Amino acid sequence: MQKKSHFRSWKTALSALFACFLAVFCARAEEMRTIEGQVFIRTKGAETIKLSLVDVMIFDEKLVSEHLDKKRTQAKPFEDYLRPIEKAACDAFQKAESSANSAQSNLFRDTSNNILLGAFWVRENQAKIAKERWDELRRMFVFLHSSFFLFQGLPDPLQTTKTDADGKFTFKVPNGSYVFVAKSSRNAGADIIGGRSFPKTEFYKWLVRVKVAADMKVMLANDNLSSSGSVDSLISTEDSEELVRYEGFNIDAVAAFVENDNRVRVAVENAKQEAARQAQIAWTAKVEMARKAKIEDEREAQLQIFWKNPKAAQQKAIELFPDVGMAGSLLNKEFVVRVKRYQTEKKEFFAEPDWPVRLAKECSEALAAKPEAK
Repeated sequence: MQKKSHFRSWKTALSALFACFLAVFCARAEEMRTIEGQVFIRTKGAETIKLSLVDVMIFDEKLVSEHLDKKRTQAKPFEDYLRPIEKAACDAFQKAESSANSAQSNLFRDTSNNILLGAFWVRENQAKIAKERWDELRRMFVFLHSSFFLFQGLPDPLQTTKTDADGKFTFKVPNGSYVFVAKSSRNAGADIIGGRSFPKTEFYKWLVRVKVAADMKVMLANDNLSSSGSVDSLISTEDSEELVRYEGFNIDAVAAFVENDNRVRVAVENAKQEAARQAQIAWTAKVEMARKAKIEDEREAQLQIFWKNPKAAQQKAIELFPDVGMAGSLLNKEFVVRVKRYQTEKKEFFAEPDWPVRLAKECSEALAAKPEAK
């Protein structure tokens, strides 16, 4: 009887455990939600294009948010560098283009004028160079905000599927917060430029947040594209993504460009500063030469006066240095001493009639340099 009692107890326990597992299994099965979706584009001509064979991926929202934060942090120093110089390049191009248009208008008034023709070609070439510079900087800046950059390095998806011929897809997931990611493109005709045909490709990118709490439908269409500005899109890109449409573009290319561009800009700036320094030196030398020339001209004019009237030189010396005319003053004594010494040692000092002025100045400077005179 005791063995049968133990057997019944174990049987009851196993039954209860099985019932528990069954309840959990059923509960989990009930938590799985069916997501039916479709990927399509509505053209400007009101035509609906269903996009087939598109890889649709579903991600954990938290992991995608962390990925995007890292990408934006990585891009910020390059954005800070590129933003002001991209704007400056745009302004430079617009100015060069306006100048080229003005030169073209002048040329139309007189097409036989070779000077106007040459001016037009110079302005046209300057505008072309400015446009190339601006385009290059725009490509770099746009790339840092583009889906091409933000999609690179996404974490592993929870699930991946492919759209059918009608652009439809299906997922089964438990309740939660997810991100649906897809990208596609299509040939949208061609642009005719200069008589040549250039294929026009439209790119479509989706990175859409979806809260799953029941079976639902998810449409990846125009209104939640990355460039649509939708609140459901985790990224907001520009329509100008075609500037960086080649997938091989990466952050290393931007870093290399910025490093090289900065090195060139620093070299150019240093060259400008050196040119300005040399110009300042030349200007200072020119001013100094002009100053000396003026002094020489004034001295020459005075010499002419002193040649005619030697006493005028003595009067000028007393006018500039009054103490030299005061008998017994330090300056007068120094003047007399030097006159006597120079008559013996430096007779050539008296060759020019302005010697009283020069000697009075020399004596004044000599006395000022003596410690006892101070």
